[in-house]
Amino acid sequence: MSTGTVRIQAALGGELDAVELGRGLADVLATDVYPELATRPDIRALIDEACGAKATLLVGLLTDRVAPDDVAPAAAVALAHELATAGVPAETVARSYRVGQEVAWTTLLDAIERVAEREGSSVVDMVRATTPVLFAFVERMLAVTMAAYDDALDDERRSLARRRRRLVDGLLDGTVPALNADAERFLGYRLAGLHLALVLPGPATRVDEGVVHRIRGELDAPASLVVGERAWVRLTRPLRAADRAAVERAFADADRTAGIGGPERDAAGFRSGHEAAELAHRVQRARGDVGVTWARDVAVEALGLAAAPMARRLVATELGPLHDLPSRTRETLRAWLETGSNVGAAARLGLHEQTVRNHLRLVEERLSGPLPERRTELHVALRLAVVLDPRNPRIGGRGFTHHEWHGPPDGP
Repeated sequence: MSTGTVRIQAALGGELDAVELGRGLADVLATDVYPELATRPDIRALIDEACGAKATLLVGLLTDRVAPDDVAPAAAVALAHELATAGVPAETVARSYRVGQEVAWTTLLDAIERVAEREGSSVVDMVRATTPVLFAFVERMLAVTMAAYDDALDDERRSLARRRRRLVDGLLDGTVPALNADAERFLGYRLAGLHLALVLPGPATRVDEGVVHRIRGELDAPASLVVGERAWVRLTRPLRAADRAAVERAFADADRTAGIGGPERDAAGFRSGHEAAELAHRVQRARGDVGVTWARDVAVEALGLAAAPMARRLVATELGPLHDLPSRTRETLRAWLETGSNVGAAARLGLHEQTVRNHLRLVEERLSGPLPERRTELHVALRLAVVLDPRNPRIGGRGFTHHEWHGPPDGP
């Protein structure tokens, strides 16, 4: 450091008053940048403290009494946190530094003029020696402040997300039986009305949120709510076939999946619709389905997952005698159950109707009775077998295996 710079710093040390500069900064910020917030005593105290700390640091830097690495006053960080929590826009916080820089620059120039007049020093030399310090200080402080502001915003978002999740969890487990007006405003969602419930494969992404928003628009719904992997859309009318198609199209276009329950009404429907959507999602995972799985379409499978031991016994009782039949025979039985007739099964499998009758006769021999009498039980057992497959990595437990039903591809 040159002798001239040392002399300039020493001279400025006697002219710059950190306390006065801090007060000037605080007054300008309170008046021009945060006029409403500054009426709160706690905020005004933080502004005063932060400006005082920054003024002390700046004067210390200009007079070489503080190292540049020490520029991170706790008071400034605390003020940034409070501003973020209060909802002050980032642009306003950044503007406060432009305003503060102007105040500090004016104060510094006044001090330089007084020193130059008293000691005959060069104003240009003094400006050259001090301006980089001032600008670097403002830049560093702005970076520190905005980092603290962003951290506080993240904390606030996480805190709000936790509060939303706790409130929704309470609604679902019954510890929060209803929402008052303040709670509904906080969630942005009312419990009165019809609710379409959705369960997503994981915490909602922006794509998932976009799909829910699209569904809300397609169904002319007044509100939607997304909390973690759960979502609801509040409807003004019952769901129509065209509405179902619109929901399915929204998920297909985004290549996303969901289990959907409802619509059901009011607080009780908010809960029961979610329970149905959760079971639909479990069925979806078990079967490896894509797109949308509606709870009403998989009620049998959902019931089987909810009462797995009984469902496994039913599958074993109904399908056990058939497991070593040729695979073509078993597929004929499935087609007959799903289409409802010999003609339908023959058309689906590309077989002659007599071949279908022959296959079904083999089944009847194993069951020791006419097929029509066991139609419902067999059809239910077949549907349950898919979701109770213990070798499916998406579910667990011991049931009637895929291999036991399908077996090797032998036989006519």
